Amino acid sequence: MTGSGAHCQPLRCSKTATWIVPSPVAAAFAPQSTGTTSSRAMSTTLQHDPAGVAEFTFKAVAVGVVLGIVFGAANAYLGLRVGMTVSASIPAAVMTVAVFHLLRTRGTILEANLSQTVASASTSLATGTIFTIPALFLWG
Repeated sequence: MTGSGAHCQPLRCSKTATWIVPSPVAAAFAPQSTGTTSSRAMSTTLQHDPAGVAEFTFKAVAVGVVLGIVFGAANAYLGLRVGMTVSASIPAAVMTVAVFHLLRTRGTILEANLSQTVASASTSLATGTIFTIPALFLWG
């Protein structure tokens, strides 16, 4: 954060802060942006209004469910075929940003977090199922 007269404490900020956004992915989640764009970084002025940022939206839940089905099926297949699974949290987060970009919608970072959490939980559910059901069949 660069100096714009904002006084930030650990859990809250007052007034307006100027953040240096290093990548276009982070800039896609900026709720309000003004300023100039340079080749190295984009200076963005953000208003700190937690009540105005969308988090629990249909778009976030739908993308999370679809990614959860895709990654859950892939994880189930890999687990039954090879005997190991992978965590899909980071791929789900990356794919959420990519899907929001493909849909040409501007998502907030909280929507991406919710979508990634739903997808990751779905993958964990599939993992628990594929290791429990064969054990129950073997048990009799």
